[in-house]
Amino acid sequence: MSGGGQEAWRYADSLFTFSSDITRQEREDISDLLLYADQRASQYYNRSVLWKSWLDQHRHWMLANGCLEAGVIVMQPQVINRVSDLDNVRFAVSGGQATQALSRLATRALRAMDVAGVVRRFLAAGEPQSFKRAWQLQPCERDTAGEITILACGLQVVGYVERRDHEFWNQTSREMVLRINGSAFTFSSMRYAPFRERIATRLSQSASRELERLVI
Repeated sequence: MSGGGQEAWRYADSLFTFSSDITRQEREDISDLLLYADQRASQYYNRSVLWKSWLDQHRHWMLANGCLEAGVIVMQPQVINRVSDLDNVRFAVSGGQATQALSRLATRALRAMDVAGVVRRFLAAGEPQSFKRAWQLQPCERDTAGEITILACGLQVVGYVERRDHEFWNQTSREMVLRINGSAFTFSSMRYAPFRERIATRLSQSASRELERLVI
C-alpha cells in the first residue's frame, strides 16, 4: 500500500477503505454488502442510541451473506480528556489478527470521519448536553493467503455533562468515553456470488446507495 492518499468511500457515518490489490469487482461486491448490512441493521436499531445491538445486527447480515468470522474487536472503554488521547487508540482483534496495514487504514479512517472534531467541540462546551455518536470504520485488505479481510470497527463516543448548583455559583463537569467493538471477517466474491443479485436489486431500490468518494 502506498504512503500517499488512500481512496475511501463514505456512506452516512460509515467509511469503507480498500487496499490497492483488491479488484474492482471485489470492491463493488464488498461495498454493496457493507451498505446492505448497514441498512438492514438500521431497520432494527438506531446506531447512536442502541449501538451494541446495531453492531450485532450488522454482524448477522455479514455472516448471512457469505462472510466468515475471523475474530472480534473488543476493547476496554477509554476515557477521553483531550483530543490528543485519540492518538492512543489501537484496533486489536481477539481470536484473529489485524495486520499493521489494516490498523493504519482504520486509524486514517478515524481521522477522516472527524471524530477529533466531535471530541473537541464537546470538551470546549460546544455541545451543552450529554450525547452519543457512533461511526463504522471498515478497512479491507488482501492477506498473504489471498483472502480479503474486512475489519468492521464500530466506534461510539458518549459525552456526559454533570451540573452542580451551589449557593453562589454553578459547577459543570464534562467527561467523554470512547468504546470500540466489532468483528473481523474474511470475504470472497465466490462465496458472495449467490447473494450478489438479490442485494444489488434491493440496493437499486434505495435512494441511499450512493457513496461519497474521499481521499484520506
